[in-house]
Amino acid sequence: MPAVAQITAAEYWAHLQATTGATGRAEPQAKGLRVQDVVVQGGGVRIEAPVLLLTETAKGLELRGPDGALVELDEWMFDGASYTRAAFRVDMPDQVSTITGDDVTALRYDFSTPKMVMALTELAGAPVAGDSFVLSISNATGHFAPQAGTDEFAANLDQVEVAQSATTGPSTHNFRLMLSDLALEAQYNIPQAAMPSGQTAAEAIAAGLVMDMSFSAAGGQASFAEETPVETTIATVGLGAVGFELGMGPKGFSLDQSAKGLSLALDHQTEDPEQDPVMIAVGGADYQVQMAAPLEALDELERQDGSFPPGVSMGVDLALRDLLLSVGPKETPLADFEIKTSGAKLAIDDTALDMSAQLAGAAFQGNMGDLGETVALQAAEAGFSLLFPVNTVDEPAPFQIGYKTVGLTLSDPIWDLLDAAKLFPRDPINIDFAMDNIITLRAPLAELDRYDVDKGDMPVELNAVKLTTLLLSGLGVKVTGTGAADLDYSEVMTTSDIPKGDGKFSFDLLGINGLFDKLEQGGFLSSDELMGARMGLMMFAKSAGEGDHMTSEVELREGRVYLNGMLMR
Repeated sequence: MPAVAQITAAEYWAHLQATTGATGRAEPQAKGLRVQDVVVQGGGVRIEAPVLLLTETAKGLELRGPDGALVELDEWMFDGASYTRAAFRVDMPDQVSTITGDDVTALRYDFSTPKMVMALTELAGAPVAGDSFVLSISNATGHFAPQAGTDEFAANLDQVEVAQSATTGPSTHNFRLMLSDLALEAQYNIPQAAMPSGQTAAEAIAAGLVMDMSFSAAGGQASFAEETPVETTIATVGLGAVGFELGMGPKGFSLDQSAKGLSLALDHQTEDPEQDPVMIAVGGADYQVQMAAPLEALDELERQDGSFPPGVSMGVDLALRDLLLSVGPKETPLADFEIKTSGAKLAIDDTALDMSAQLAGAAFQGNMGDLGETVALQAAEAGFSLLFPVNTVDEPAPFQIGYKTVGLTLSDPIWDLLDAAKLFPRDPINIDFAMDNIITLRAPLAELDRYDVDKGDMPVELNAVKLTTLLLSGLGVKVTGTGAADLDYSEVMTTSDIPKGDGKFSFDLLGINGLFDKLEQGGFLSSDELMGARMGLMMFAKSAGEGDHMTSEVELREGRVYLNGMLMR
């Protein structure tokens, strides 16, 4: 079997000199070259490597180094400031790359780096402490294949760690990030024609830009510590499985970013009398962000006019567990806020906006200051939801809305402040409301603001109403209701601009008159102020037998409105 043609050491060194402007002293050796005092400079970067070893083997051209290299950057950000020059030392013993191919425009590099340490040594020409900035990589393997068309890169790393430490006057700052079991893949083409500033994404893609990238890590941790003469802040973030995928090319744009098993512990202590100590803890967090847009929609998106072109979609999904916020000294906090579980979702495309949020096990406890009382609120469950059309114009589409608070309780100090005479029952308060409607938009959601509602120019037509849930309970009152109706705009009612309807709504009311009595007894409202409310209640509802129990029925039929069987219009 004939040997595969490979690039020689001399050919590769000549290629480096021609493409990067590299300089150095090349000395021939058995089956290769030893290049000393290598310098590569360009694009604001200068690299000095003591030695590069190029050895021709049966598997390809073996490149060892650069170990002990010096890297200089014309500009670098450090601790929030920009410096005109930064220098790093890069140690990578036992670094080996195997180069295969005989065409310098289509070489493949397979690399193995057991250990790499990159440490900041100088800033603006002045030496810095050895631990100011350190990047460490353990057991990195992979390949890099620059091609005339699309470049390819892939790597697996056991661990990556970044550590930064800085002292500014009496203040110190420390940051550390560690990620384990990393995997990176990328296929990309960034031609010169796609790089001019001011180009839109669609123009860059038309010029040949292609980018497909993915990144994942099995876990890790980030920590931050800052200490000043009056404040100390310590934060630790636990990183579970994280992932990132990005695509950009002839098919358009796509993004998928996710993380599972995140955690947070933050402790901010201060001796400043104008500030309060703060502690935040999150036992667990998961999130996912997804976006997609076809090529033909990218220019419209970049105009940022609020429109949502066809084919564009975005989704966000967030879940939190065991959230705790504490304000004030640890021994005597001013306020504590706790949520056992919570979540939020957002999905939007050219057809609909769908969003929701919910929480369970919420509790708040705080000090009322001058009153010397500790107050508390708790809710077993709470949430809201919304579904609304986006670009569905002149066609019926769903419109849903809901809100819920279950088991809201107030501590006695709050009740005593609101109801010192203890007139009202202190049972949990519940609110549950949900509607499932059908509407017709006269224009896309982004253009509704051009309608003048005050002049009767309505951008939305309500076609069907469905009250799926209504529950209000608390203060000795319970109100429930359900119902549905279809609305016909082809012929409005003769006495108004209200469309004809066909449907029925039923309501059940317990304790309303008792509530009015207690409001008057406690001096919250006068009898004159309550008179209108009582009269309105008598018109809306009717007695349902013994006790403080009333019912009401609203019916739309044959273009007329009936209230408890009586014709209203």
